[in-house]
Amino acid sequence: MTKKRTPTKRKNPGGHPPAEAPRWIREEATEIPVTESVDVLVVGGSTGAVAAAIEAAAAGAETLLLTGFTYLGEDLCATGRLWREPDADPPADPLARALFPRAGAVTPMHVKRTLDQALEAAGVPFLFGSFAAEALRDADGRFLGVIAADRTGRRAIRARTLIDATDRAFVARQLGAPFRPYAAGEQSFLRVVAGGPPREGAGVTCRTLPHTIEAESGPQPVYACTLRIPMPDGSFRSFAAAGQAARDLTFHPAEVEASDVLFQVPPDPLIAEADAPAELRPFRPSGTPRVFVLGGCAAVGRAAAARLLDPAALVAAGRTVGRAAAEEAAGI
Repeated sequence: MTKKRTPTKRKNPGGHPPAEAPRWIREEATEIPVTESVDVLVVGGSTGAVAAAIEAAAAGAETLLLTGFTYLGEDLCATGRLWREPDADPPADPLARALFPRAGAVTPMHVKRTLDQALEAAGVPFLFGSFAAEALRDADGRFLGVIAADRTGRRAIRARTLIDATDRAFVARQLGAPFRPYAAGEQSFLRVVAGGPPREGAGVTCRTLPHTIEAESGPQPVYACTLRIPMPDGSFRSFAAAGQAARDLTFHPAEVEASDVLFQVPPDPLIAEADAPAELRPFRPSGTPRVFVLGGCAAVGRAAAARLLDPAALVAAGRTVGRAAAEEAAGI
């Protein structure tokens, strides 16, 4: 017969009484290597980002693109927006035409491979899985570069101009660029799911898309689900909670695929630089020199922003922004 042991309470190291957890950790001064110095830095790997990088390089600027994703084309592949409507006009730009060579849907691999090859053909280096963790400023507060973080650690990348092509304009926000407020309340999101019946329920509206995807069990229907989700603000925490709510609203046991990232036309666009040229004004945040914002946070009406996020339109805008960023870099 074994004797029952009474659990003992563990003491803090050194026998000190428990202390309140610190709210801050002091980081010792350290040296971060500068691994790249370029004219134009493109943060984000969207279709527009790739077009901007290609155009900047064609204008003679030394250009680097970095994305936190492990592939290019996150605006299409991560959100599942891999189709063009049957009545859409054929894309005029060669890159957009290569992405969507025909009406209907394409595969994620086609998008990723097309964008990879486009950057390689243009001689533009790009980094996957690399996050712009911190924006750098010079003594006058102007953009100077970023601290990028990846599996190798942290590195500094210096640049003369920035094209922030992230979906939420994260780097521009770090630099203090002004944006309209993200209103609290219900917000509209899109999530694409495949397999099973159309999703139903409060806050869910599903549209059956005209294409299917292949699965082991055969062709599966694809649904574009518009979701109404409460958002207290535009913080990362709120978006993470919205992502979980979207998965709960759209899950079905027969689901075979679903988008990784929610798609939204941002309700909080940037406040534009009033003196910028008309064609660039939507992409120039006020009081933030050397910075361009390329994406749904552009300073246009929200219906126009939705049209801008069509890949054909975003590629065209990327060309314009890439040229402008290269020209500005040449004058610094």
